[in-house]
Amino acid sequence: MKLRALALVSGDDPEVKGQLAKAEYDAGNLERALNAAREALELDENKRNALEVLCLVLERYTQEEFSEAGVRKYHDEMLPALKRLAEVDPQCRTAPRLLGAIALARKEWDEAEKQLKTLQGLCPQDPFSWRGLSGIYLQRGEDEAALIQLMELARRDEHDPDVPGQIGKIFMRKGELGEAAYWLRQALHIDPFSVELHELLGEIHLRMGHTKDALREYRMLTKLEPEKAEYYERAAFAAHKLGEKEMARKLAEKAVKLDASSSAKSLLP
Repeated sequence: MKLRALALVSGDDPEVKGQLAKAEYDAGNLERALNAAREALELDENKRNALEVLCLVLERYTQEEFSEAGVRKYHDEMLPALKRLAEVDPQCRTAPRLLGAIALARKEWDEAEKQLKTLQGLCPQDPFSWRGLSGIYLQRGEDEAALIQLMELARRDEHDPDVPGQIGKIFMRKGELGEAAYWLRQALHIDPFSVELHELLGEIHLRMGHTKDALREYRMLTKLEPEKAEYYERAAFAAHKLGEKEMARKLAEKAVKLDASSSAKSLLP
């Protein structure tokens, strides 16, 4: 690499070493990139590309670190560099993204919110800010704020069942059961074997008076969790309400077989 030779010739030139750090990082040479970044920062602590490379490399190392102490050590080295990077280049999205990630990891919700809002302003197409902020607002019980973030995530990402699932739960808490059912069905399209999602949808159908739909969900749950008496019990009562006496009897028998104290016993002769 020509930059390596140039760095040797130039000696104490932070610009060349910063360029070398970036080139090594782009080439996947993390250790070389880190060393070049540190050398550049020894010469000029405000060298923008060296600050960013240092933080990006250390962030990669945290992903391979299994101990909490090791992760904290990397984070502790990253923090002052990230804060300096944010001052040197307020438009750089690396700083708020990684500062937000560290704050999330440390459960420093206010700091995480501040950094993720900054990231969202700089780079709204990055889903990390929407996902992180939705988690913070759910943690705080701020459903309306979380819903804004989750709706944007749902528009951008159709492959994560947790997003429509969380939206469905919020609408359940708001009492908007039709909307809740819609979003839970979207989640089930992505993850059709989720016990929690089928449970929630079954509950919604019962609350809406859609007993046939509730029965379908509970029968699916008996297949997903065949040793759980309560699902046979719920299905039995739903079938009984629909006038499906033979189905109700068989489901009740299975419930009682699994749990002798099951209330489905009242459906048996």
